[in-house]
Parts: sequence; structure tokens; C-alpha cells
Amino acid sequence: MKKRLLSVILTVAMILTVLPAFIAIAAPPAAEDSAAPSDPLDGAHSSLVAELAQALDIGFIPDSMIGSWTEPTSRLLAAEMIVMLTEAITDKSIDDIADEKNFDMSDEFSDTGSKAATFLKAARISNGVDGVRYDPDGKFTRVMMVTMLGRLAEYVFDFDLSGYRLGTEVFSDLPAAVYGYANQYVGWAFDTGITLGSGGQDTFAPGDDLTNQATGAFTFRAYAVIMEALELLDEEDSDGSVDAMVEGADDPLKEELAKALELGIVPDDVSGNWTRQTSNNIFAEALVAMIEAVSGKTIAEIAEENGFEIDTDAFRDTDSEAASFLHAAGVVLGRGDGRFNPDDSIGEHHMLYVLLQRTAGNIFGIDVTAEPVPAGTFANIPAWPGAEDQINLAGGWAVNAGILRISAAGDPEFGGVVQNQHLALYLLRMYEYLRG
Repeated sequence: MKKRLLSVILTVAMILTVLPAFIAIAAPPAAEDSAAPSDPLDGAHSSLVAELAQALDIGFIPDSMIGSWTEPTSRLLAAEMIVMLTEAITDKSIDDIADEKNFDMSDEFSDTGSKAATFLKAARISNGVDGVRYDPDGKFTRVMMVTMLGRLAEYVFDFDLSGYRLGTEVFSDLPAAVYGYANQYVGWAFDTGITLGSGGQDTFAPGDDLTNQATGAFTFRAYAVIMEALELLDEEDSDGSVDAMVEGADDPLKEELAKALELGIVPDDVSGNWTRQTSNNIFAEALVAMIEAVSGKTIAEIAEENGFEIDTDAFRDTDSEAASFLHAAGVVLGRGDGRFNPDDSIGEHHMLYVLLQRTAGNIFGIDVTAEPVPAGTFANIPAWPGAEDQINLAGGWAVNAGILRISAAGDPEFGGVVQNQHLALYLLRMYEYLRG
């Protein structure tokens, strides 16, 4: 799809390039004492009215074009339209674009001071007649338009237009010796739907004048093609960034971890450290992020609604708001001597089940006592006091909630120590459970 979008943009640019490489467009003289038509589309061909109406709404139809739809487009008017199109797509001025792309806006054509024409020269969209003159009132042809659009796609939006058919593969009236510079652009424009040719299945009529209504339609189609291509590129960039962020995690977990990242329930410093043991601090930050994502409320609001009295001095070795909130909610008790030990690891999966169970019961009001598993279900019960009863209860709730999966031998799903990737996965499943 990306190639098709790029192809459309190229074809348009080719059409512009096919014109003598100069893209000067002189605005037609305003008719004196002539009243503007009540309908701005009066006089336009019925087959183009819908596209022109959308182009008008978006804002890249110059006022001087309205009411003169069947008149030939001048090179200066075409330059203005290309600039208006560019600003509509980027939502930036051409000065801002030139600064970002390092285009030299000081090099004007010798026969016009038009800022639009200067931008086309600076962006390599048009070289004018000979690199010096633009010939603003000169003839503007179909091939010039497509060429300009293609170059806009290439040089302003950094599209790769390779891979589309050449114009000579589609049309019989594009001799390479004459229109070689526009060959790729015309093919791109055809493949992307910016142009289907002129009057016949295999003719493009590259040297024919382009009327204002045709220029408007070409511009609107290019707008649609470029916008779609940019959205696809954004999606690919986003996908690529997610891939990079889950790099280093176990392959079977990456899809779910990517989802957890998108939901915002994984702290940023977990990315890239997936197999590191989960610290108490990371656990607290991640658990609070999940709680806020589920409830749509801040922990301060949750504390107020539930009557949790947050004591910022509950722990003497951390000033973490997340830890203080979880302490107030009865989820995290600490070491009993005012210590949270933020850098210590959770230790084992069994403790994690207990912490998640307390979260469900104390914060979300879920009955977590109804479904304990039978004694002996879990293997390798740790030695802390009351561990078996707590784990049978907490683990039973986690299993029935779909958060935990255990082996037939009663081993935790991942075994060993709790890694950041395990925590993220448990929190994603708990998020989905709580959200119903």
C-alpha cells in the first residue's frame, strides 16, 4: 500500500516535470468589476465538482481560480497551489518547512519574486526554464504538474518513489528521449490514481495545457495520496518503535508486552530491561500505573474515595508516591521497620500473587476469598509464615481470574525469580480482567 501511495505522488510529480522543467505560473488577471459566482463551483465540469469542493474545503484552491475553472493554469498559479497543498498537509508555513529541510529561500528566479516559485526552486520541485528564469506566465502542462507533485513527494516528504511503473510502461505518448525526467513520476501518478491518462487507455497527452479544474483535481488527489502515505509511514514508525521497545524480551511474550506498553501500564525504564529482576520500586510504579489506567482516576482521587490515609513518611528509605499509596491501601506492608527496600527484588512469583490479590480486594472491592485452590496445588511454597494459606488463596484467585497459569506440577508459570517481563504480563492480564 505504501508503494502505491508513493506511486501516486510520483506520477503527479512526473506530470509536472514533463513540462519543460520550469514551473512558473502567472496568476490570471482578475476580471474587473466581475462579481464572484454565487456557487464557487459554477462552470466546473460535473465529473470534477466533488473533488474540487473538497479541495476548496481543505484550502488549497487560490481565489483567482474560482470562476475560471476551464481557463489554462499558469505556472505561477500552479506554484501557489503546490505551496498551499504543502502547507495543508504539514500544517506549517513554507518558511518553517524550508528551515527544517535546509532549503535556501534566498535564491529567487530572475523573472519573478514569487515566494511560492522560490520555494519550488529551493525544494528542487522546479528548476524553471533554465535554472534562472521561471517564466511565470508560460504554458503549464499535464506532465509539468505530475512532475511537480512527484518531486514534492520526494524532496519535501522524503518518499521513495522507486518500485512504481515507468510512464512509458503505461502510456504510448511519452517518448523517453523527450520526457525521461518525468518517466518515473508519470508512472507513480498513474499507479496511485492521480491520473488515468487523457482521452484514451494508453495516452497521457503530456504537453497539453492543464486547466484550472484539472489542476485542482490533480492537487486534491495528490493530497489524498500523500496523507494516506504519511499515515502508513507513521504506523510503520510506531510499529518499529514498539518492536524496539520489546527487544530483549522472550519472543512468546512480545505481543502482549507491546500491548501493555501501548496501554501505558509499564514504566519507561522497564523497556530494554525485560529480563531484569523486578524491584520493589518498579513493581509499585507499574502497579499504580495499571490501577490508574483501569479506574481512569489518579491515586489521590482513589485514596480520597476509599478513605485511604496516605502517609508520605510510611517508609524511611523511599519517597515514592506509589509506595505510599500502596501502603495506605494495605497492598504493600514493607519490612515492618519502616523500610520499603525499593531496590530489592520481589523475590518470588508467589509473593506477587498475594500483592495482586490485595490490590483486587482492597482497591477494586473484589471478593478474592471465594475460590482458594486445594492444598498442595502449588509446588515450592516459600517458607515465610502463613505462606501456604496465603498462596492457595491468592494463587487460586489469580488462576480463576486468568492472570496466572500454572503447570500440572504446580509450578508458577515462569518459575524462578520475577522478571520485569513477567510483571508486565501479569498486570496486562489483570487490567483486562478488571476492565471486564
